[in-house]
Amino acid sequence: ALLDPSVKTKSIGKFDRGVLFDPRVKLWHISSQLSHYQPLNGKKVLTIHDLNYLYERLTAKERRKFVGFLKKNLRRSTAIVAISDVTVIRV
Repeated sequence: ALLDPSVKTKSIGKFDRGVLFDPRVKLWHISSQLSHYQPLNGKKVLTIHDLNYLYERLTAKERRKFVGFLKKNLRRSTAIVAISDVTVIRV
């Protein structure tokens, strides 16, 4: 097993938002840099897979929205994981 058996994990679905307010949450992994799902408490690890959406054909308003949302998620995170050196440079 990768995790110690005493570590409790839970996968949640799109509509299982009650866990976001659960005070027992100690660590949360955000697997998408544009995720809206984050608990109010506990440490947060954000994984940034890519930033390709910034290079697509977007209006200036759409680009500001994406960048602002990414910055918000970066500020909320305790730790950040990037999948490549290129992603690290762009962040």
